[in-house]
Amino acid sequence: MHSYQAGFWESPISAEIVAAGALSFSDILIVDDTIYWLEQRSQERGRKVIVSYKNSIKQDITPSIDNSIFYNVNSKVHEYGGAPFCVFQEKIYFVNNDDQCIYVQTIGGQPQVLTKPGIRYANLVASKHGIICVAEEHSDVFIKNYIALIDYNSGSCSILLEGADFYGALTINSDLNLVAFISWNNPSMPWDDTQLWYAKFNGNFVGLTKLIDNAGESVLEPKFDNKDNLYFVSDRTDWWNIYTLSLVDKSITAVCARAGEFTTPPWVFGLSNYAICEDKIFAAYIKEGIGYLATIDLSSKTFFTLKNNFTDFNYVSYCAKLKKLIMLVGSFTVPDKLVALDCNKLLMEELATAPDGAITDEYLSAPQVISFPSLANPKSYALLYAPTNKHYKLAANEKPPLLVMCHGGPTARAKTNLSWRIQFWTSRGFAVVDVNYAGSTGFGRKYRKSLNQHFGIYDWQDVVSVVKYLKAKRQIDPQLVFIRGGSAGGYTSLCALTFSNEFKAGASYYGISSLIDLVETTHKFEAKYLENLVAPFPAKEKTYKQRSPILHKDKLVTPIIFFQGGQDKIVSPAQAKKLYDVLQTKKIRSELVIYPNEGHGFRSAKIIASSIAQELAFYQEFF
Repeated sequence: MHSYQAGFWESPISAEIVAAGALSFSDILIVDDTIYWLEQRSQERGRKVIVSYKNSIKQDITPSIDNSIFYNVNSKVHEYGGAPFCVFQEKIYFVNNDDQCIYVQTIGGQPQVLTKPGIRYANLVASKHGIICVAEEHSDVFIKNYIALIDYNSGSCSILLEGADFYGALTINSDLNLVAFISWNNPSMPWDDTQLWYAKFNGNFVGLTKLIDNAGESVLEPKFDNKDNLYFVSDRTDWWNIYTLSLVDKSITAVCARAGEFTTPPWVFGLSNYAICEDKIFAAYIKEGIGYLATIDLSSKTFFTLKNNFTDFNYVSYCAKLKKLIMLVGSFTVPDKLVALDCNKLLMEELATAPDGAITDEYLSAPQVISFPSLANPKSYALLYAPTNKHYKLAANEKPPLLVMCHGGPTARAKTNLSWRIQFWTSRGFAVVDVNYAGSTGFGRKYRKSLNQHFGIYDWQDVVSVVKYLKAKRQIDPQLVFIRGGSAGGYTSLCALTFSNEFKAGASYYGISSLIDLVETTHKFEAKYLENLVAPFPAKEKTYKQRSPILHKDKLVTPIIFFQGGQDKIVSPAQAKKLYDVLQTKKIRSELVIYPNEGHGFRSAKIIASSIAQELAFYQEFF
């Protein structure tokens, strides 16, 4: 073991490993005994590929054309997309990123375009009569969302239902004749208030019924069991718990009342946090920010948390033919894996795994869950990672530099799966604290709503509070505290850098510097988001100005490095440029790095590696 200044330790976890580890899995779909999913590959410039798994054989389905032109399975509905493909009668139907058209492909064959350009599609669900989906139509004067039916042969698009601002969570029963979904309207987001709908389906909605429409209730993830009972998740008791609804008398029964969250905010379509497996439910839930997997016996209502080493569970799905649970799992020190869990023997089989970079445990840091004082809540939470590297130790009386991480959203949470980005820092001698500030999810509706009207106040104050807490505990070097965040987390970071003096320097990844610019330029899905988080606009324009770092030039005294995608449709590149110009005028050390072909969230391995390497070099200037 060597004593060498923390922050400069040599580490095998390179920027390239961080980028390679950006392989991610999503959108599990099961058809008979074949399992499909999406892989997003940073090494292929972030393109998403459909992969199939059957009889232990894994196969890429989505072909590439050549090095410059390729198919990329990705929807842009709500800009974040999700559930961009379905399978019917051995044909795959998928949304292609570049033109947002639906393509049809036989396995092993070349895709053929099915729909005409001009409409985006997401949440694809196969039925006997065509593809049911959420459509988003863009024109020069409006953006309209509706539920559509796409003909398998002609690609014609007919409207099944319109009128609400948004639709989502489309699901169909095993006989393909019953449909359920949710809707919501501005200014609500789907984690605020949603309506639950049900209908019979014969090519049209028959007997369409609004089952739940309660102010202050977020209903998500409707699902049918094999007896056509309808289940859903609701936060009517503060926690997102699972319920069942009788389609006969419309009565609602709690499957299992727990102080835990059994779903996550639907930023994308196609999320699945529970699966109905005949006489029981397998459910992923979150308690104090950490993920668990449990079984719920449907007759006795017995709840049992399964023992395993994972802390993150997503896309929980059931394969009735194999009697296996298929899901994405991960932990703080184990790369994400797609696994099949035998529902009776509880034996787990690995289907696919993200790269591990040949990194051993001696370089990996597992966090401690901490709580600290908060203005918004009785307490707030964070994950604290200690510096970890088998070749180095802190010198006597040395305290590590601290990197504060602010998640995006802000309706999201600190991740509980392996983050190579976090390990990049801890293996170099940094302590890292990943903050679940006020408004984060996984702690109940009240905690989630505590940021309402206080975005740009309670979030960054929680960040400063955890820094003061760690200073008081003498766990960090008080002179070497840095902060980073992306998107809404970038905004929280910029507020903390502007309105406090706790930080040596910071990094903003496509962060918000002007709330007014955001509300005037962002996309439809989030166009009214700030009305709840901040205040009605333009009636309360003064509040927006008070909380915009760009309008507080006198308080901008801390060095910042900005990373921005030139194609960002959510946070305009102009926001980073304006703040950078202010710092340059004041002769405060700053950098602006714009990647012309990247959007909101970097996907290319080269760009991911470049940005984190530059961020490290920027911080090291201040030691």
